[in-house]
Amino acid sequence: MDVRDLVTPMADVASAIDQALRPEPPIPGFVPRRIERTQPKALPREFLDACRRAYLAMPATGKITGVTSASRREGRTSVAMGLATILAADTGEPTLLIDCDLEQTSFRATAGCPDAPGLGEWAQGLAQLRVVRASWPDNLYIIPSGASPAQPARVISQLKEGKVIRQLEHQFVSIVIDLPPILDVAYGAFAAQMADQLLIVVRRGDARLEEVEKAVALLAPARPAGMIINGHPGPRRSWRNGLRRASLY
Repeated sequence: MDVRDLVTPMADVASAIDQALRPEPPIPGFVPRRIERTQPKALPREFLDACRRAYLAMPATGKITGVTSASRREGRTSVAMGLATILAADTGEPTLLIDCDLEQTSFRATAGCPDAPGLGEWAQGLAQLRVVRASWPDNLYIIPSGASPAQPARVISQLKEGKVIRQLEHQFVSIVIDLPPILDVAYGAFAAQMADQLLIVVRRGDARLEEVEKAVALLAPARPAGMIINGHPGPRRSWRNGLRRASLY
């Protein structure tokens, strides 16, 4: 079966986006429509400043930034949330954060909202695409991953082949994607193709250089635009193998 036969109609996606960005005013005499909001975890100012420095250091190649890592527990989700937060706060424009770590997401603790329903249920036709608005910044919107689907790679295919990402691009000035780790997930490099530019997160003291090099090789020809060293003790930046490093606290 062609993946395009499984894609939720684009009109449904457009409706979900429109409800989040432009909710209908309440009708007199009726209970106002409930707009789902969430309060993401508050990140330290130093952490957000480091995310800002890392983003500004990357060459501007598009509005979709993917955040990935070689393995799990590198701090990828926190960096994705940090990037989305500073982009929303600095630009004042609609900004979207998408959780695409479909198998072992740690998004709930960071984003402050239930994972499901999300991309997994949407891909199976069980729910409309869910777009949650943050309390602060109030122009930050979040699409959670949902419950772990039986075929997560198919969900990624639907996002790509169904051109959902491109439709979201028309509505949001900046998009950050929390991608699955490259080495721990078979389709990690494939999922990274959704992004215009990639930021790879490496936790200082835990990551092995050969694993990072292997992950970068698997991403080819989509060369990462930058590298964040998570847990670095100071705000130093350096170059290695053509990748820019920025420290996080």
